[in-house]
Amino acid sequence: MSVCLLTLCMLINWPIDMHPIEKWSLDYYLGGMYFNALIDHDGALVAYFDKDQAFVANIKQWKELRPQGNGPSDLFSAHAMALTREHLVVFDSNSRVKYFKKSNDGYAFDNRTYFLTPGKSFAAVSDMVLTDNALFVCGAALGPTGFGSITYVRSFDLQGEYIADLVSENFGKDIAEQIQLKRYFLKRVGTRVLYLKEDELDAWVFDSTTTKDPKAVTRVPLEKPEFYRKRPENFYFFTKDTNLDKFHIDVQKWRTGYTAISNVATLDVYLVVQVRTNSTRFRKFGLLFYDNQTLKLQHVRYTDHFLITARANKLYLHQGGEPGMDPEADQMIIHVLQVNN
Repeated sequence: MSVCLLTLCMLINWPIDMHPIEKWSLDYYLGGMYFNALIDHDGALVAYFDKDQAFVANIKQWKELRPQGNGPSDLFSAHAMALTREHLVVFDSNSRVKYFKKSNDGYAFDNRTYFLTPGKSFAAVSDMVLTDNALFVCGAALGPTGFGSITYVRSFDLQGEYIADLVSENFGKDIAEQIQLKRYFLKRVGTRVLYLKEDELDAWVFDSTTTKDPKAVTRVPLEKPEFYRKRPENFYFFTKDTNLDKFHIDVQKWRTGYTAISNVATLDVYLVVQVRTNSTRFRKFGLLFYDNQTLKLQHVRYTDHFLITARANKLYLHQGGEPGMDPEADQMIIHVLQVNN
């Protein structure tokens, strides 16, 4: 690395203080990726993995939150989670939104289940944001005729009734049997909601009170780091004739070979976007700290650990990288970092 480049990195990284305060070593073998994770009000990590569909909560030890199944209190392939003041809210693959209340044994089902309006859910939900008057869900769903468009963000009322499509993309061709596999992120930042997708460093921004008007959504380009390497256009489409094993290998290759967003989290004053560096000059990931209000890039920090989630100005990172993609990440070791502005 040149002296000038090293000096530039030091200037970018210097103003933010980020230091380790805890390290959790947990007896749990990871054979797959995180689907979703959050820190609850008591500082416990609640995480869902794709390995065996186990939905587990950590209160310094792992415990299965709920069994997998279709029963009233069960979870079926949970994908997205959110917290209210009193509840853990979980969205599963049966288009059900379920409420759980903290108990001495972890979380107990609170006898509240809502189904989304039929035909208005997603094949796979990636993330969600819950406000006092609406539920925002992101994923990928074909347009009403399967021709030309994919919807990424939809709004619902708190009982699951469909309100509107807020973020969609038009392709201008028949895509009824092909869809790109991507990760999508939906985060609340103050009174705004931000949507991002893994292959573009842009944010779609709208006010959390906006539930009906897609024209109120603004696309904001985010400043790119020097190592940014864009994924080729139309890199991969999954179709009914695609070999599934080859598909997963190819998708993993692009996610580790280009500057894919691996996760997004929020702190008091920062939107934190973790991306792959794909450069021997840096570590595996770059943590990009954007100002919450202006969305201007403020700092860049480098790490070999995978960002799981954040809460109360703390970042939670999985040691060695992303499980399922980085072989060094098969042990359940989590580093907790305090971030001071």
